[in-house]
Amino acid sequence: MSKAQKTRTLELQSQSQLLDKLRLMTRFGSNLVTFNGARGAGKSWLLNRYFSHFVSTRYKAKLLADASLSEKDIKQTILQQLIPNGTIDVDLSLFDNLDNELGLQTTEFVILVDDAGLLSEENLLQLWSLVERIQAHPTWTLSLILASGPDLLSKRILPLSQQFNVQPTELQIAPLRQSEAEFFLELIVLRKFESLKKRDKIRKKADRCVRYPGELIALGNKVKSTKSALPSHNGSAKSGVIITLLVILLGLIAWWLLSGSGKPANNEPVPITPSESVDNKGDLSLSSESSEVVDISVKEQDTLTEDTKELPPPVTDKTVTLADNSNGRHRVVVPDEVVDSLIKTESQVVQPAYEKAEPKIKSEDKPANSAVNFSFAREELMGISAKRYTIQLGALRTMREVQSFLDTHQMQDETRIYPTLRSGKKWYIITHGDYRYVKQASQGIVQLPEAVQEVGPWVKSMAQVHKEIEAGK
Repeated sequence: MSKAQKTRTLELQSQSQLLDKLRLMTRFGSNLVTFNGARGAGKSWLLNRYFSHFVSTRYKAKLLADASLSEKDIKQTILQQLIPNGTIDVDLSLFDNLDNELGLQTTEFVILVDDAGLLSEENLLQLWSLVERIQAHPTWTLSLILASGPDLLSKRILPLSQQFNVQPTELQIAPLRQSEAEFFLELIVLRKFESLKKRDKIRKKADRCVRYPGELIALGNKVKSTKSALPSHNGSAKSGVIITLLVILLGLIAWWLLSGSGKPANNEPVPITPSESVDNKGDLSLSSESSEVVDISVKEQDTLTEDTKELPPPVTDKTVTLADNSNGRHRVVVPDEVVDSLIKTESQVVQPAYEKAEPKIKSEDKPANSAVNFSFAREELMGISAKRYTIQLGALRTMREVQSFLDTHQMQDETRIYPTLRSGKKWYIITHGDYRYVKQASQGIVQLPEAVQEVGPWVKSMAQVHKEIEAGK
């Protein structure tokens, strides 16, 4: 980036439209966007602009990808930006670390990755699975934006989309328009050159190259600039030294004349001139005026009187008795003890309403209805290792809906069901299968019937299942 680009920020119309389009694409739900552009298209500048001006959530992170970054480095870098005050465990996944800190708190995450094509396949799978897991979370959303070149996008990123249900949305960065390229060239590049020949030479080269901001700036860097910010040649330095010496010499001569020749000889008394006497009189008059001002202020203080007519009446602790307007009727005074007993009685009357509502909630934990033919598999699921994975087929609110799902898809013997609580509401989670790796679980989704795949099943870790079972007890 050149000095001219650092000192000036220029946002063209096509770039503004691209940023607005990116903002609309990530406005609702969880999203995975690939920001595709050739070298010099301005991907890094657009990402920084979007990160600083369009991202309003405080849970945001920006990552500059590198092939040497390990899986733990990626976790450490992202989590330090998302939860700077939280406890980070690099042995857990990104989702589990966020879940330990935020739980069911309503949260919006934004993660930007520049040069995402340089990441290893394991790191890309880690970020992709995070989008898929957060997409199924009831209170979280995530917008993951991967900036990459067209070659790396087609070779590294797009082939991984077959392993996940979440598919990326591609956003292409097009070259600048002809009018925008000319305006950018004049304001950012050509302003450094005074020579008209060099300016014409750069314009001719710009007509033959791709109209990307980086390519246009590179044209100016290849030509030596003729405009210098601070001219510094030997002649100006020498003249500056000579001027400084002359000023010092003149100062010494003036000091010698004032200190030596200005004193009167033989210590004779210096006569007072009329102007000096006038000055002395002026000083005396000023002093007298100041004394008079002081006297006036003292007189004004003596004439001040205290005005308390507008003040409120003093507070008294005596009882004031008003006129009796009862017209012969008697008044009833209720003692404090009776009022307290009435309040206690009222609170006791209200309490049974909450006690009656509890058995209704507990009755849903047990499938006692004759139409429900399934049972919960809490103990069986808790006995599976937390490092394994399963497939969540759905999350329903009532047991009748669960039984209807099982009857519709004929999956009574192939599922494990458990209840949990989310935001104080009961949910019934339907799971299927037990897998060692995420990839195996993703392949298991493909083998499900088409009607079940249309529901949108997704891979879920057993560690999360165990937490939800504990929350539902």
